[in-house]
Amino acid sequence: MFGQGRDSFHEAQKVHPEEYATTSSAINEEGEEWNPRLHLVTHAATLDQMEELDEVKETYETLTEEFGLHSHAAIHALSYVLSELIFDMMSQDEEYDRDSHLQELEELTNPNSDLYQMVVEPREDGDPPAHPKT
Repeated sequence: MFGQGRDSFHEAQKVHPEEYATTSSAINEEGEEWNPRLHLVTHAATLDQMEELDEVKETYETLTEEFGLHSHAAIHALSYVLSELIFDMMSQDEEYDRDSHLQELEELTNPNSDLYQMVVEPREDGDPPAHPKT
């Protein structure tokens, strides 16, 4: 599922501040603690998925071409789905569920879904996501 790893990590670093790779704790604009290094890892894993799973690549293309998301915002949307999937797998001690993953990807491109309205709709302006400084 995450084949290229290191190359994808370096690709993810290109669109983020350099210090993301060395800092594991920062405060975002809402005053919440978050992990910049984990953010890079999810970016890299999403890039790997785009290479390995046609459905992830197709969802990326739909988000950027049909919905006009900036490419970086589309990666964030896909990373959100991946992060939620991993969290559910770990917290419920379950194996990867491809059908569930594909269903979430469908929801991500359905303007009537809660997932779309929460993750995609706020980025429909086409601007790239803002990243807090570490």
